[in-house]
Amino acid sequence: MNSSNDDKLTAPGSSREVMMDEEAPANGAVEQPRPQTKGSFSLWARLGAALAVVGITATSVAVPLSLRESDDNSSSMYVPPNYTTPFNETVEELPLLGDSVLNGYPTIQAFKDSLRLVAESYVNGVVARNVGDKTYENFALSPSFAVGEDVMAMDGDMMNTATPRESSQEAVNDYETNDQEEGVREGDNVVSNGVIAIAAYGDEVVGWEVAGGDILLRMVLPPTGGYSQPYINTLVLHGDYLIAAVSGYGSTAQQTTTRVLSGYQGTRILIYDISTINGGQMDLVATRDVNGDFVTIRVIESQIFFILNSQINIYNFLAQPFNKYSTEELRSLDANAYSLRIREMAETAIPDFVDQATEEILECDQIPKLVALNRWTTDEHSDPIMESYLYNSGIAQSLVMVISFDLQDVIDEKPDALQCLSVSGSFFPTNAWDVKAYSAANTMIMATRGYDYSPARQMTIDSTYLVAFDLTGEVVAPKAYGYVEGYVLDQYSFRVEGDILQLATTIQEGWIIMFAEPMGMRRLQAVIEPDIIRTEPATENYVITMDLAASQSPGQERQMFELDRLKLGKDGEVFTTVRFYPGLAYAVTYQRVDPFYVINTEDPLNVFVEGELDNITGWSSYLEPINPPENSLMLAIGQETNEWGGVLGLSISVFDATNYSDVHIADRHVVEDSVDAWSDSEGLRNKNAIRFNDVTGKLILPLSIGSATGHYRGFRLYDITEDSVDEVKECQVDLSDTYSRYHYNPQSLEPRSMIIDGRFMSMMGSTIVMKDLFTCEENWRISLSE
Repeated sequence: MNSSNDDKLTAPGSSREVMMDEEAPANGAVEQPRPQTKGSFSLWARLGAALAVVGITATSVAVPLSLRESDDNSSSMYVPPNYTTPFNETVEELPLLGDSVLNGYPTIQAFKDSLRLVAESYVNGVVARNVGDKTYENFALSPSFAVGEDVMAMDGDMMNTATPRESSQEAVNDYETNDQEEGVREGDNVVSNGVIAIAAYGDEVVGWEVAGGDILLRMVLPPTGGYSQPYINTLVLHGDYLIAAVSGYGSTAQQTTTRVLSGYQGTRILIYDISTINGGQMDLVATRDVNGDFVTIRVIESQIFFILNSQINIYNFLAQPFNKYSTEELRSLDANAYSLRIREMAETAIPDFVDQATEEILECDQIPKLVALNRWTTDEHSDPIMESYLYNSGIAQSLVMVISFDLQDVIDEKPDALQCLSVSGSFFPTNAWDVKAYSAANTMIMATRGYDYSPARQMTIDSTYLVAFDLTGEVVAPKAYGYVEGYVLDQYSFRVEGDILQLATTIQEGWIIMFAEPMGMRRLQAVIEPDIIRTEPATENYVITMDLAASQSPGQERQMFELDRLKLGKDGEVFTTVRFYPGLAYAVTYQRVDPFYVINTEDPLNVFVEGELDNITGWSSYLEPINPPENSLMLAIGQETNEWGGVLGLSISVFDATNYSDVHIADRHVVEDSVDAWSDSEGLRNKNAIRFNDVTGKLILPLSIGSATGHYRGFRLYDITEDSVDEVKECQVDLSDTYSRYHYNPQSLEPRSMIIDGRFMSMMGSTIVMKDLFTCEENWRISLSE
């Protein structure tokens, strides 16, 4: 591989790359097969499905993707329909992305005026599509249509930093949710205070005594009154108070009236006093329905932060009614008459949409602390008319919100504790369903995934839109904005220390549809785009440092400013896991083999590789230090593969990075390595399912193993040292006879484990088992299905 300009990112600060030398195959050489999990679809199958979906949905109104001239091969010049755009120059009235938009809206009317401009721009696009204006052709594309597939990404709430524990066997305790950052607590489906444990079990909240396994609590949540059943998204235990986030109760409100927010009243906050548990019930202290579908929760001291999202349902209000073929009247009109008629109809429809949206978004008759609607670009477009079409459905596709309150106010029985909440957030020009949230003690990062055209690559690539929020004031407030090329895996792809943001992104090229002009927020910093044309798709991985408070552009002081970036891996490899620690980071990239990198991040202006181990078979999806705070010995859980990338079985490894010049695997254990079997763990998708105690070196892992001869489901315990991974076979918890592969049961415990007073408690399905951590003696077993 050469290191020409196309392999270098141009940004302020030094830019380096770390790639393995690899000779390009000769023309016509047969490419080796891409790695696939057993039973997975092939790339061609995914491509065929993607093309089929694009063909079916290309007439719907979503993100405007392509703005290009007709590909008509005839020599005649394309002549667009003769019509007048309903609303001219509306996008030019919206502000560019800059510091002023972080100040939000001074009045409700200011918000309405801004939303009206978005609606007018959207109607312009509706008319263009309906009259067949191919000058600014628009297609609908969902993120799921991408040929690239980041299958290694984990679910939202996945944490693994262990906290200090007692060293004596009798006093070993490790039952709290493993939080990413010290002082920032996160939620899970099972919580405990060491005396009782409480879990989500379908539409029930169940609790039991840890010492003897006696059931104390079986509380069925009230029905929603709509088509959905209540679903418990997460639980947080704070002293004597249990906080639950439950979805499903908004279905009634969403059924009765067409809503602008897809997540209208989508999350119910429930706060219980667990000290009142009696007769299988406990007292409800406070409740409140809030807008947005649940993403995650953070707790800092007594401050509770819910991160919620909603799609903006602009289609039902401003597209469907204007379909040219929906009525005989509109069908009979020529292009210009149709456009003028839609302008007349929109004079009523747009105010109705704006009023409805405002009513749903207001909190106690106040506009939330929102990033003001803007063009998501810091520079003017060369063609204002094209920009108008470019943004006609992309400016406000989703709304991500932070809803917060002080739990102490609830405890103190303040009457308005949950009635008037602090609400902040941002509209994004991207889908709401791929939101990543990270929080340090003082700063929260929201990131959404988009798809933008890269002039340098002349194709569509992933992009990530970033908004930072300040958590130190009386209300959560937007702090900075930014953008990077590529997508992020999960919350562990971020870390904030002071005003420095560290993040890791993967840029995957090779999408089905390409833009002819940039869509969404283009480059925020002045860069020199290399003059290149890629003949084949490529993949790039970067560790990037950004300053949240030191932009060099006047009027854009609150723009995230890139300080440095480091390129990792070969073409075709993607990040499968990244972990940041103070001054240090670990990263794994994978295509057919698994390079393991140790990265020095002490100087944000000079990020570099301290050590690496290349050509490791398999990949890692979970990393955790076994020797904090040195963090030089890393436990890794993933999948072992053969040299061609074929999956062999679940692997548990110890990476030794004590000597940067001799990074090596100290030991690796493969659960099974037969081609006739498969093995998996819920921990590969949700890291809360993995319990590692660094004091005792005990790893408790939920496992599923299948073959033609049978199926195993349960937990296994391993002793982890600096140079060994050993299974403690007598400690395994076999729950195979309690689990059916062929029947889905909504009443089910998520696979979890806890260590309490030198014993380990494991739960899965409807069964909970307590065993001694050292002797493996079973203390008790209960079944919730009996």
